[in-house]
Amino acid sequence: MITGASSGIGRAIAERFASEGANVAICSRSAEDVERVAADINDRTDEAAGGEDDEHESDGRGRAIALECAVTDREEVETFVEGVVEEFGTIDCLVNNAGASFMSSFDDISRNGWETIVDTNPHGTYRCMQAAGPYLRESGAESENEDGREGDSDGADGERTGGSKTVINLASVAGQAGLPHMSHYGAAKAGVVNLTTILSYEWAEENVRVDCIAPGFVATPGVESQMGVSAGEIDRGKGRSPDRDERGDRRHRPVPRVAGLFVSRRRDDHRPRRAPDRGVTRPMSHDSTGAGAADGADGADGADREIHLPVAAQESLDAIVEIARRAERTGYERAWMPETWGRDAVTVLASIAHGTSEIGLGSSITPVYSRSPILVGQTAATLQEVSDGRFRLGLGPSGPAVIENWHGVEFGNPLRRTREYVDIVRQVLAGERVTYDGEYFELEGFRLRSDPPERPPRIDVMGMGPKAVELAGRFADGWHAIILTRDGFEERIADLRRGAELGDRDPADVRTTWALTCCALADGERARRLVRGHLAFYVGAMGDYYRESLSRQGHAETAEAITERWQSGELEAAVEAISDELL
Repeated sequence: MITGASSGIGRAIAERFASEGANVAICSRSAEDVERVAADINDRTDEAAGGEDDEHESDGRGRAIALECAVTDREEVETFVEGVVEEFGTIDCLVNNAGASFMSSFDDISRNGWETIVDTNPHGTYRCMQAAGPYLRESGAESENEDGREGDSDGADGERTGGSKTVINLASVAGQAGLPHMSHYGAAKAGVVNLTTILSYEWAEENVRVDCIAPGFVATPGVESQMGVSAGEIDRGKGRSPDRDERGDRRHRPVPRVAGLFVSRRRDDHRPRRAPDRGVTRPMSHDSTGAGAADGADGADGADREIHLPVAAQESLDAIVEIARRAERTGYERAWMPETWGRDAVTVLASIAHGTSEIGLGSSITPVYSRSPILVGQTAATLQEVSDGRFRLGLGPSGPAVIENWHGVEFGNPLRRTREYVDIVRQVLAGERVTYDGEYFELEGFRLRSDPPERPPRIDVMGMGPKAVELAGRFADGWHAIILTRDGFEERIADLRRGAELGDRDPADVRTTWALTCCALADGERARRLVRGHLAFYVGAMGDYYRESLSRQGHAETAEAITERWQSGELEAAVEAISDELL
């Protein structure tokens, strides 16, 4: 029974146990992620057995079952344990691998950030041991009674005999020797170490061994993304990471926030530039409409630099607000907030509005299915008020995989629905009595009781296909462009201009935001690899729209390869399908 087994150390443990003949029950917060791991293990077992599909055993290899479980939720942990016992009849070994960490100085750790680390690490270990303990101790005591001795002693041939049960808790060197910028994580893992020590005494009488493993720098995706330490950089001969000084102290180094950082500039010269002495391409935005900024916060003259904040990846709301403050101090014009499967964009934007004074704010995107158009209008009016006129509303349909599976709403005609949202939200923001007779909405009688915004927020539409971009040009104040090559962008700009002409509008009045995923590192190859992973995730996992967009831009073969490999669980192969040219 292995927690946190969707990747990294947990996955490696599960694969090794199965290769040695053990049946494994694995869990993760994401059922989809851990199901891929189980499917991969079972495929290997079937291959080793010549295609057999036995329920539990195949040619000496074990099989795997996958369950969704967050160790921070007691009920989910108990359900996980019950599922394991129902499937396999007992629990022989519990591996508490699930954990969480981030790097921060002590003074910058929020209450929520500290509690999250503690709730996941020692508290998660406690919950799993309490839930699985009765099964471990019961079967451990039975095996001792049957054998008349401890069941895990060495036999005459040096092999292990009997059946004592085992708990293996994953701690960290941070819990043994304090590391700078890891006070929360070190304290949490020290708790795991001491819990292990105490229970190794308490459970020994019932023939249950409780062990602890405290890894050092292991080049998992999490360590690489958080600490910037890759497998090749770890100096195992000296027992220290490359970022330690001669005293062995680990110096702080910046953490690359790849999935969340988009920077755009409006320049006359559209060609990508090389950052001096870095070897990393620095993408620039392209405003082919010739549009200036439509509101005062955008800085119509000169360059626009904007940051797209990673709401799901940050450990706390305070951390997100601090990134926005830092962006404001360094001259960024706007902070965009997506709404995916992390924190909701509205609450985060309101928090940023209170924590900043100049930087513009925007939602990119608010799906036109998860809230009614009236509520979106009320929300936009309120955010414009709390930000003192700095808000810009981004709308878009998202995709059927998200809308139908997560929100339970039929996807239908996304273009028509988006158009109706733009019309209705504008009525709300104008303070008018809303009257609307559309394909999706028939509304009558609503009117804001508060004063409407003196300067209503502008409305942008995100779109990747020709008709979606044409709609933005015809009805919206701006267009959000994502996952576009230079040629693909030029094609969609033609659609935007056509839409503006159909709406009898000047294309220069439609603001274009071209968002590009960026990663600035001294190691250019590693930066490209990280951005490849981000692109592969969107094309392979987030539905047909991203794949179709890439195909329209002349990369159909690559798009199909990414999707096929990702869906089959070959994530590294999916990433490798992205060429330097496409990147």
